[in-house]
Amino acid sequence: MSAVAGSLTDSTGTRIQISVVVPVFMGREWIGACLRSLQAQSLSPSLFEIILVFNGPDDGTEEAVFDFIRRSPGLNIRRVHCAKTSASAARNLGSEVAQGEWVTWVDCDDLISREYLELMILSARDGVVPLAQIIDQYPDGTRNPSSVINRSILEHEGHLVSPADFPRGLSFMTCKLVPTAVARDVPFDESLRSGEDVAMFAEMFSRYDFKFSLLPAFGGAKYFRLLRESSVSRQGDSFDFMVTQRLDVIASLNRSLRKCRPYARPLVRSFINSQASFVKNYCARHPEHVKEIGDTIAAHRFEYYPWNSLFESVQRLVIAYNFLPYADTGAMVTAKRIRSVGKPVDVIMHSMDNVRSSDTENMAISRPYVQFVGTVSGPAYFASPVAIEDFCRKGIEIVRAWEATGRSYTEVYSRAMWPASHFLAALCKLRDPKVRWIAEFSDPIRLTTTGEYRYSELPASGIFLEILEGVPSEIAAVLRENLDVYFWTEQLAYLLADQVVFTNENQMSSMLEYAGEGSRKLLSGKSKIDRQPTLSRLFYELESSDICLDSQRVNIGYFGEFYSTRGIGEIVQGLCGLSVGELSRLQLHIFTSDPKGAQERFVASNAGSRIEVTFYSQLPYLKFLNTLTHFDCLIVNDSMTSGTHSINPYLPSKYSDYVGSSAKIWALVEKGSVLSGLVHEYLSYVGDVAGAREVLKQLVSDATMRIQGH
Repeated sequence: MSAVAGSLTDSTGTRIQISVVVPVFMGREWIGACLRSLQAQSLSPSLFEIILVFNGPDDGTEEAVFDFIRRSPGLNIRRVHCAKTSASAARNLGSEVAQGEWVTWVDCDDLISREYLELMILSARDGVVPLAQIIDQYPDGTRNPSSVINRSILEHEGHLVSPADFPRGLSFMTCKLVPTAVARDVPFDESLRSGEDVAMFAEMFSRYDFKFSLLPAFGGAKYFRLLRESSVSRQGDSFDFMVTQRLDVIASLNRSLRKCRPYARPLVRSFINSQASFVKNYCARHPEHVKEIGDTIAAHRFEYYPWNSLFESVQRLVIAYNFLPYADTGAMVTAKRIRSVGKPVDVIMHSMDNVRSSDTENMAISRPYVQFVGTVSGPAYFASPVAIEDFCRKGIEIVRAWEATGRSYTEVYSRAMWPASHFLAALCKLRDPKVRWIAEFSDPIRLTTTGEYRYSELPASGIFLEILEGVPSEIAAVLRENLDVYFWTEQLAYLLADQVVFTNENQMSSMLEYAGEGSRKLLSGKSKIDRQPTLSRLFYELESSDICLDSQRVNIGYFGEFYSTRGIGEIVQGLCGLSVGELSRLQLHIFTSDPKGAQERFVASNAGSRIEVTFYSQLPYLKFLNTLTHFDCLIVNDSMTSGTHSINPYLPSKYSDYVGSSAKIWALVEKGSVLSGLVHEYLSYVGDVAGAREVLKQLVSDATMRIQGH
């Protein structure tokens, strides 16, 4: 197991066989006893050296060491000073200057038995790491030889054990003899404030194949570990120790996992599981911190984290036909809803491969809370009764399979645009009336953006007949009035759900207006307005944008598509009335799925050659969030509904993303829309060219004031 060839070298032929590295930090009270235990070793003093690495302020320890050296001329003691106050840095420095072929670490407040070094070196050979007993010692002098760690060492029958079969042997820094070359090649991670031993030995095993020799332990080699109140292993229930420091260790272990050899992967993963158990325990005791912890873990974007271990139990079922990793606004909003609640969920979704691309990076948003995921396979269809029935039947089978493992749900949440979500949720409610069903609508289902009603005929058979036969007669009568997918999608929620969520008040008013008086009365006590969540700032910093903006200009961003009911025509026309000087201060950036087509349309307009416009393809969501933070102003616009709707029922989903950025918001609104009443720095009305021009002038004026420092 050499640093070059991966095998141990013979220990003969070297006068100094062992380097004992002792990090010393404020150790005056204990250093004498530690050195006396080294002085008493049965191994000849000529065969080992003691390297004292001072790594902190001197509390009189150095004077105590000088006195000891004067009284013990036969010991080979070297003193080294480490500029960094860190036990890991001290151990690494000790290994760097070590002259012995093997190195072991002893803390300055610990002791070793008389035969410790001799028994260890007798077992040292190629591919073997000798291991001693570890016995807890308390400040009053009492000792506990039956600790969990020590029992696990002595319970092994064979004297050669693979770390894969005894991972606990790698979970502590002391009691081992390691080739010096290997210790130099795999140093302790000096950025870690605890758990550095676990991280270092996991990395060592991932790169070097070796076995433990338990002969020293069986022979009586003992390491006495002093347990003090200030010991790392005795730290209290703090967020820093239980969460922050554990995640730092998990990050280090994940780095080892990415490059380790296959045989070591299960062991490294087990160490990650062990560190994650601290986080889980903290979450159980401090549920108020769960969301913060979930966001922090997600931000690390670990290759491996045992998400299913974060929570004790799952009682919420989320039904989202369209869910992550698919790159879709609806999928993203559902993920943000899950995060905003901060409770564990199981998810039933449908494969969207035929209609959506994937972006696994987005899963960081909800991943801490998502435990089981059941994906119904096959082509996705928006409102096909056959596809809805297939999703429902397969979804119910998934629920039954999970319940067979002990799952028990008290709440079901479903979200529609895609109608099938509410159909499956309704079946779950009928199967167990005690379950609380929360049904959310992102937009009106039946009503299109142009004010027409969608229609897709339902057969009175299959699951649709099951629903009719399973609901009370008065509900069945309502459903029979209109055997239509879209009608049922709304009515099932109105009639059966315990709570119906709308994203804005105009949406609710519009949907209830055409739903009828009965639905309005029914929903009076169970409807809720809940705007789409805004992510914490952390998610705006997970990705880095590669956009380059001119700081001397006002950079205006538009993210979205161009439809007959939504665009920025009034802004383009408004630019035509600006002076050359004003135009030179503005730069428009357009992100859309068809940048080439958008550019052609823009050039064909009057302003096409008078303002600098840059066109981009759509961005992955997390990069989109970071890109928002670079702009001076972001445009968000209402869909035009005048003449087709009594009120505007839509609230652009991007508004919730813009709010979390540092950019100012320019709202292009219809009078009376929900967007018109929300927080924004600039406002103009859809179709109002003069108003748009005034906003553009104001942007230039504000930028000038900012640059001049006013």
